[in-house]
Amino acid sequence: MYRVVIADDEIKVVQLMKKLIDWDVLGYEIVGTANDGISALTMIKKLQPDLLITDIRMPGCSGIELLKSAKEYKEDLICIVVSGYREFEYAQSALKYGAEDYILKPINKNEMTELLYKIRAKLSKGAELAYQIEISNRKKQELLIRNLKEYSEKGLSLGDKTTLNNEYGFQFQTGVSSVLIVKPDIRNGWGERQSYHVLMEHILEIVHQNLPGITDEWAAAILPEGVTAVINSSEKKIRDIKKIAVRIRREIELEKDIFGDFRLTICIGKVQNDISCLYQSMRSAIFLCEDRICSKVNLRIADEESEQTISHFRIETGERVAVQEAVELLVSDEYKKILFKSFDAICMDEHCNGNLIRSWYAAMLDLTLYRLVSFGINGNRIKTELLERYWFCSSPEEVRDMITGYFCRKIEGLRNERKIQEAKPITDAKKYIREHYRESLKLEEVSRAVGFNSTYFSSLFKKETGMNYQDYLTELRMMKAKELLSETNLSLAEVAEQVGYTDLKYFSRLFKRATGINPSEYKKLYS
Repeated sequence: MYRVVIADDEIKVVQLMKKLIDWDVLGYEIVGTANDGISALTMIKKLQPDLLITDIRMPGCSGIELLKSAKEYKEDLICIVVSGYREFEYAQSALKYGAEDYILKPINKNEMTELLYKIRAKLSKGAELAYQIEISNRKKQELLIRNLKEYSEKGLSLGDKTTLNNEYGFQFQTGVSSVLIVKPDIRNGWGERQSYHVLMEHILEIVHQNLPGITDEWAAAILPEGVTAVINSSEKKIRDIKKIAVRIRREIELEKDIFGDFRLTICIGKVQNDISCLYQSMRSAIFLCEDRICSKVNLRIADEESEQTISHFRIETGERVAVQEAVELLVSDEYKKILFKSFDAICMDEHCNGNLIRSWYAAMLDLTLYRLVSFGINGNRIKTELLERYWFCSSPEEVRDMITGYFCRKIEGLRNERKIQEAKPITDAKKYIREHYRESLKLEEVSRAVGFNSTYFSSLFKKETGMNYQDYLTELRMMKAKELLSETNLSLAEVAEQVGYTDLKYFSRLFKRATGINPSEYKKLYS
């Protein structure tokens, strides 16, 4: 076993690293942890580890300083530096001082595992080969489960035993099969999705460790619905699936001191006597997982529950038109009102369950995006994100609030962009007026300069500025006239000409109307 010391000033990060990696399986033993550089250095001197994993910033001394000093105590010490994105360049410089490699926070299990195998490969070529075999096996399992989910959504079989074994490299035997889904829900799931993904990786490992108790052939992978496992076993052994589920729950819930409080739901699909019908088990397990947002039951077993009611939300024509109009007109308050009303209606349905809520969510998502794409929105990107976000919701209200909140913010943003776009021609017009106010400036000339007909421009100018074009021009000219009268020795006629008037009497009349006194009186105030 290779000896490891972990140094990080965040206790939670140290705990996560200890839990995230299968140190024993990889051939490592954590012999010490430290939360500051001085303690870590003392530990290295005393314990003589083979590997040091250190944060870039710590009290006492930095990771770079620790790295340089540690090498004096153990010249062949291998070091991995951990850093955040802000210290990325700093972490790179650690390579100059003998660090083996660096990884960025949040720590990715696969990246860390690969790095640890790489380090072991220096001493044992067999370790690298074992790692590549394990990676290949995990990819094979993930491919099977993702394809099974896709086929189950279409109500299609993925194939019989021979097909599965030949195409996916398994050795499924004649027996019975089922699907198990383990779904954690953490508070503020989307905001804490980095911690969520670490938790999912940890659950996957716990599932892998426990499934051999009932079967020799299984596949497990992470899906949006949760950690999903396909189990093929004898009819006698598969009866123990409930016991295994309870054991998995117990082991996962021990991690609440690290990940905080979370709710765990385990769903077991209908047991199938023919593996070609495995897609039906997947459908029933996903149905139960969807329904967790409407139920407080944490262990759902399809074979022990009444027949599932598959629900499809059908939007009424009037409601469809109302949603589209609210989006098209960019009225976020109305949009929210319509969705809340629609959601309340389906919640009152006697057959309301998680499946119906998801169907409503998908329908509203597609309907809203159908109109938003006309504003240049990337509908595919948004749909992918919101379908992922759905599985971070742990109650019906969270589903409702998430989709309405997301699209209301999007609608408000588009509304503000439109205001800016509409205001730009007026900004350009004001600039043109300020450059040409000395001339005989007609409305038609300014309209042409900004690319509008005079009627529309006049209406838009009044809407954006609160005054008509002529009043704005006059106000600007009077402001310039006051400046010239107070700061120059120009005559009244010259001032009038400078601000665009050839008729001195007309200029004087306008000036008095704007200021309350005539130009000559105003000039005396500053002479």
